[in-house]
Amino acid sequence: QKTAYEICACLVGSEMCIRDRYQRRVRTQFRLKVNFDQTTHPHSTSLFFIMSDNKRPASEDAASSKKAKVALTLNFNNAVDKEYETKTLREIAKAPVGAIQGVGDKIEEMLHAMKVTTVEDLANWKFYKAAKAINILAATEEEGKRAADCAANINHILDAEFETKTFAEIKEAPPSALQGLADWTDSVLKTAHLTTVEKLGNWKYAQYAEAIVELSKFETDGGH
Repeated sequence: QKTAYEICACLVGSEMCIRDRYQRRVRTQFRLKVNFDQTTHPHSTSLFFIMSDNKRPASEDAASSKKAKVALTLNFNNAVDKEYETKTLREIAKAPVGAIQGVGDKIEEMLHAMKVTTVEDLANWKFYKAAKAINILAATEEEGKRAADCAANINHILDAEFETKTFAEIKEAPPSALQGLADWTDSVLKTAHLTTVEKLGNWKYAQYAEAIVELSKFETDGGH
């Protein structure tokens, strides 16, 4: 087999150029690492082919970034007792109602009398939710301007004597104005200074519970 020089002197440069270019390509594409561990594995040879640019495939990088834990900063420490500050929203929702900061033994006992035992119970307590809705709509009411043919009412949540009252009047009434709360509950709710429908609807502990339960629906596992 003849060399390029033997064929034609003018091809010598081309032959060297082709050879050198091929060798450079092989060297830059892969590095061969031979690791002989004669002490622990005298008969083993480990060969590692490593990409010369040390880059991982894009798909691998994407997977790693998804696994990376995100540093979260939100907290609601002033809404729950100290021991619940590290709990998930879903755990707190199922916790005793006393997990809400400010709900002491007396208020907890009062709520138990109303069959409210967990944070979730308080969040969904129908009398709180009805009172809250009354407060919201009271702010939109125009005095004396109910349409003659209007059929809107909330009779299923009001005692009969309050069915003809305005929202403004209802929110100033005692909690027992709500159907299902007997007269004796007024004295019990007074423990938490809940002396009117308006105060019941604005009760911050119920608002904390409601917020925790509502946002727990959007919580992911593992904090990221």
